[in-house]
Amino acid sequence: MTTSVFPDKDQIALIESSFPALLAKRPSITEQFYQRLAVDSPELFSLFKEAEPAGQQQKLLAAFTLLVTNLHQPALLESYFMALGERHQQYGVKAEMFEPFTDCWMGVINDHLPKANAEAISVAWRQLMNYVNAMMQDVSAEKTSVNMPIAKVNDTNIQAHIADLLSQQQRLITQLSLTASREPAAQHLLNDLAELRLLCSALQSALNNPSSF
Repeated sequence: MTTSVFPDKDQIALIESSFPALLAKRPSITEQFYQRLAVDSPELFSLFKEAEPAGQQQKLLAAFTLLVTNLHQPALLESYFMALGERHQQYGVKAEMFEPFTDCWMGVINDHLPKANAEAISVAWRQLMNYVNAMMQDVSAEKTSVNMPIAKVNDTNIQAHIADLLSQQQRLITQLSLTASREPAAQHLLNDLAELRLLCSALQSALNNPSSF
């Protein structure tokens, strides 16, 4: 069985310190990600063909924000990403699709890393992504150093950012619910609704724990 190790204390600090700058990129890192995915992995990109692009990008950004700001809460992350993995299996995501997804995400990150510590930051992000992939596939994931004191994300606006993302996700749920109820042809939106509710629940759990920040 595949084993993926949770990033250690130093790697977590590198991930956290790099994330605020990635959030500030324009066009957004999630927009860049899907553009790259369409070119590098069209088969995987085709799974998102029925998704509304802005909404899909928003979901991905919210998921990564949840991930990076809760690296010291592995139980919350495991609960969310294991449930998300079950959802993705229902969408037809195969085990071999996780690596190209990760490669595209790493490609976007590597385009924007500072010259200082770029290699170490990239290695840390890759290890984190491998750990997430293991959780989503429900395979063995080894937790190391998760109980050690770690640096918090160096951005005082992150909690407000999560609250805003949560609000956006809830508005999107309302919009999609109305569309799905009025348009029989839009029943495929029910999958998006289930995933959004799962994400909102995890975001709310993070907000309810101020020590996350």
